[in-house]
Amino acid sequence: MKTLWRNEEFSNKVRTAKEVIMFEVFELGNVDIPDTVYQNYIVPNKKHLQSCGFSEAINRIELFANEENALCLNKDQDLLDKEPEQCEQFANDILSIVKAITGINVKYVLWLADKQAVKQFYGGNDENILEYETSHIILSNLGWQGYLFGYTDMPHPVEKQPYSNSN
Repeated sequence: MKTLWRNEEFSNKVRTAKEVIMFEVFELGNVDIPDTVYQNYIVPNKKHLQSCGFSEAINRIELFANEENALCLNKDQDLLDKEPEQCEQFANDILSIVKAITGINVKYVLWLADKQAVKQFYGGNDENILEYETSHIILSNLGWQGYLFGYTDMPHPVEKQPYSNSN
């Protein structure tokens, strides 16, 4: 499995998928999560998802997958405080659709990026940057700035192997 990096001092310690999705979308206004899920999971499987009863979830995600709509819906950036049940339902919609398509029940997420990107964007250095295995479940793709990966089990840093010179 491929590995990427994160700055544990910069990154929020919360790793549960639902909480991170709610924070990213409704506190930070990150529309890339609903957009990535819409483009990668819903669009190619829309008819199947609709036949499985996901029409309302698809509609909610479509609203936030459009940046202009998301900005209007979340203009005060306090929707999480005003409508926590709706925000939680939205996060559940995202996770339910991912599970319906992949069969994987995502419980945890991590933002990971290339080591140089972590240093540049997130103030990391070799002492506070940790390496993690990626996942094939991608909930957000910000390119060089990082990816939000989904996991069934709590991800842990890759243990560094001691260097051995076996010449």
